[in-house]
Amino acid sequence: MPSMRQGRQGAVLVVDDEEIMREILETLLTREGYEVRVGKVPFAAMVQIPVDVFLEQAEGVDLAGALLLQVAWAVVLLGLARTVLAAALRRVVIQGG
Repeated sequence: MPSMRQGRQGAVLVVDDEEIMREILETLLTREGYEVRVGKVPFAAMVQIPVDVFLEQAEGVDLAGALLLQVAWAVVLLGLARTVLAAALRRVVIQGG
């Protein structure tokens, strides 16, 4: 996995489901001096953000705390996804008869 080291301008995470858009944005932002990470799936990108932010700065005990935060963040996102899916299925059943 590439590092989130910042380029001259900073670091950017590009997430899009269309490969051509990811490639175009990556090329343009890299030319402008940004360190670019590219992702296809929004939830995967959301899970990755705390890792990139906290693990780059963590050592020793702080590293363990950052990893614990990452696990907690993943649990929150999975719980949210489950809740949204349940609500969507409930609407389908009610509207579908």
